[in-house]
Amino acid sequence: MPVIVAPVREKIKNHLTGTDFSLESFDDLQEVSAEDIKAIVEICNQPEVYDWLFKERLEGSLYSENDARQFKVFANEGWAKAEKFVFLIRDNSGKVSGALDIKANTNGAEIGYWADKTKRGFMTNAVAKLCEVASRAGFRNLTAVADPKNFRSIYLLERAGFKNSGASLLRNGEPGLQFIKQL
Repeated sequence: MPVIVAPVREKIKNHLTGTDFSLESFDDLQEVSAEDIKAIVEICNQPEVYDWLFKERLEGSLYSENDARQFKVFANEGWAKAEKFVFLIRDNSGKVSGALDIKANTNGAEIGYWADKTKRGFMTNAVAKLCEVASRAGFRNLTAVADPKNFRSIYLLERAGFKNSGASLLRNGEPGLQFIKQL
């Protein structure tokens, strides 16, 4: 199974503004500030993120600071076991603007992501950069699942070179469309 070696820090561009963002491994070497926790909580409570990823798991409770701290534990454990590779996306001021991950297992690798809806123009490049990092590590393909009503996510995947596989999957009890990209 391919393994990504931390630390990873890759520059990405916001295609709308030209400003630099960074894709950084969220491993045990990366500190988490109170500002990072606050940004993660704010983004994860945005309806587009919360409804798809957290509403069912949290049984309708809001995403909390404790959830954000547990996200860091989850990320550290994933890197340590080489099973999940979590990355933060930071804007040019260092503020957390999103996250991406690769969940690797013997059956393949699936990416997931979330981003601050108030910032636009960086996520497609972040997904494309994640694909480059995965390819260098030896991954041969990546999959993703998108909410069929989330056209922004579907278009993002298509712009990043993913193709709709035609498969419909359930994610948290909701239907999802599967996308795949050969690396």
